[in-house]
Amino acid sequence: MASEELKLINLKIRSLDERLKYAKISKVELYPEPRSARVTVICNNTVSEDLRARILASLETEFPPSFKQIALDVKRIRADEELVAREIFSYLKENCKSVAHSVLKEDIKVKMTPITCDKDGLSENDGEISTSASDKSGVSPRAKKTHFRDGINDLSEINVVSFNVAVDKDMVSQFESHGTIREIENYLGRFFCDEFRGSITPKDTEVDFSILDEKPPVLEYVKYRSIKVTELNKLDDLIGADTAVYIDDVQGEMDSVFLCGTILSIRERVTVKGKPFFLIEFTDKSGKITGTYFNKKSTEGNIRKLKEGDGIFIQGAIENYRDRLSLVIKKINYCRFPENFIPEQKPSKSTPQEYKYIFPEKIVDYTQGNMLKSESRPPECLMGKTFVVFDTETTGTEPATDTVTEIGAVKIVNGVITERFGSLINPKVKIKPEITDITGITDAMVADKPVFKQVAGDVYKFFEGAILIAHNIDFDIKFLKRLSAEAGYYYYNKLIDTLALARQLLPRLHNHKLGTIAEYFGIEFNPHRAYDDAHATAKVFIKLIEMKGCLPDLT
Repeated sequence: MASEELKLINLKIRSLDERLKYAKISKVELYPEPRSARVTVICNNTVSEDLRARILASLETEFPPSFKQIALDVKRIRADEELVAREIFSYLKENCKSVAHSVLKEDIKVKMTPITCDKDGLSENDGEISTSASDKSGVSPRAKKTHFRDGINDLSEINVVSFNVAVDKDMVSQFESHGTIREIENYLGRFFCDEFRGSITPKDTEVDFSILDEKPPVLEYVKYRSIKVTELNKLDDLIGADTAVYIDDVQGEMDSVFLCGTILSIRERVTVKGKPFFLIEFTDKSGKITGTYFNKKSTEGNIRKLKEGDGIFIQGAIENYRDRLSLVIKKINYCRFPENFIPEQKPSKSTPQEYKYIFPEKIVDYTQGNMLKSESRPPECLMGKTFVVFDTETTGTEPATDTVTEIGAVKIVNGVITERFGSLINPKVKIKPEITDITGITDAMVADKPVFKQVAGDVYKFFEGAILIAHNIDFDIKFLKRLSAEAGYYYYNKLIDTLALARQLLPRLHNHKLGTIAEYFGIEFNPHRAYDDAHATAKVFIKLIEMKGCLPDLT
């Protein structure tokens, strides 16, 4: 449901009755099983049961017939100056620590001016769709924390709410670059009928950085595993913490995060305006990440002394830049990374006893070769082992934010391909035309398919105990791990990358795309569909192992 659709539905609701003159949809939550929806409407007036029934009847016509149930919540709310100021302060402290640490309650000023809008007047944020940040009650966790006043008088007008936040002068540019005021306006617009207009004012204060010096602030996120480092030595300003989160646990945007590891590479670059910066790739053995560090006068000499293998401890932020998550390093110092460190495994859900959505199928892999002659014995190194070769089709190339539209896999037991497994997946987002052009997968094809969370248990069951193989496995495994972790399943299987293996064994090929390697071995397949790619990769893997004579090092 796009923004324009929401605006049209809001107009339809407002036309039902004068009391709904400023009503608007604040949230739409969709549930796949059974297919249903919960709509939250906010209004500044009391809504009778009869009027509530009329709103619900109107909404029901906007959903496809396949929806079994439409539930409606109507919230009667009005803002006041004290309430708005309190909400702004809470939002800043909860969501914007890196830019709002110097803001005090008294730095937030709110002024309300009553206005009367046209019937079709709309705020810039007329609602949102949520499919994950809520529970079955239909109320998002953040909404549960928001307290609204009851018992107010019915009024015929709404307010223009102007608010100003006094910010330390050194933080003004960060407030502006992060779009923090706009974020606050949107946040308030989801819960009040009023219009919000914010501004910032610089102030002269001694900034209190104590919130950044807590030991360690990451521990408030209890789901994160942690690594404690020793022998912190100053390169940048000392951070005041010695505990970092696992790189593998960093999945989304974070205003402040502590990470550590050993440097894999460091490259110096220059912006178009001539400002030097460094790309630093490092690993903590749970994963690897590349961060961007902009040079400072105080560290100009020291930063160039960093080298591959050095232990580092950084404070940074995970930001969304051009629809990709990136690490911006704010501070960096030397440390001693724990010797012989073995990452702690997250406890996974137990393997399901039965398949629920995707069921393996037995296959006999007939080829022209094995129909004309008795099949030769597979390489000895494959005997007694189980491999699962898999592939994913996705909505994009960013494992942290994009999702899966199809998963396909085959199982190899004792060197023989024995089973196939796979399904289209409903990504719950519109598939871009350029992705459809590549994969052939359309919105209509996935509309009635399960979401990944539903099939995560089946995938985990099929993959259990196997060595996992894919062509450029670093790409596919990131999608698999992130989406499975959201369902409570964690993967620690050994991995083999046929791309790396082919580069080693077939260095003279003009490229090492799966199609090129398959053509080299005389393997025909339909590219860019998950099962076909997985099946072809399995055949390529067996051929490569026949050439190599042994398995590669397992990661």
